[in-house]
Amino acid sequence: MKSVEASGKTVEEAIEKALQELGAKREEVEVEILQQPKLGGLIGQAKVRVTLKQRLGEKAKEIIKEIMNGMGIRGEVAVREREELIEVEVAVQEDGAILIGRNGSTLLAIQTLLNAIINKGQEKQKKVKLDINDYMRRREEKLRDLALRAAREVRLTRRPKVLESLNPAERKIIHNTLKDDPYVYTYSEGEEPNRKLIIAPKESKT
Repeated sequence: MKSVEASGKTVEEAIEKALQELGAKREEVEVEILQQPKLGGLIGQAKVRVTLKQRLGEKAKEIIKEIMNGMGIRGEVAVREREELIEVEVAVQEDGAILIGRNGSTLLAIQTLLNAIINKGQEKQKKVKLDINDYMRRREEKLRDLALRAAREVRLTRRPKVLESLNPAERKIIHNTLKDDPYVYTYSEGEEPNRKLIIAPKESKT
């Protein structure tokens, strides 16, 4: 990680010089005070070492690489870091199914682990979203299609439609897809792992 040393009449002045040289904000660095000025800066100067913190996206990438190396899986990892979101995309030619797991269970477990590690000790939380070989993107498209087809069926039959075997993330996609539908509404009932999602007709609509 890049670091610079800087001096000034006060510690804050030295830190500011270092921040300017790094082109960084105060919350993006760690500060080590190497020397304090004496007599309010009249004798000697303050000296600090300012080091850029590891970006959370790069940390997420390193964790994924470690997991893949431990499993003997080769592939490429790309990261996009935004204000509140870190998107991690993994592309592997072989053994992708091992990382994804049945119905994406392993992928979601790794994503949960990433979120826990990345956000530990962080004042500002970021959501980590993981995808492997475009599995989640394709799965989301299928779920949105399922939601729209089920909504059409409910609208025509006026009977609720029950969707089972969905994990919480998948149910959320269905809910979000139909949240503004004028003819149906969605809700969940039951306890995990047998919680169900129901698409029901809005009685005020004909």
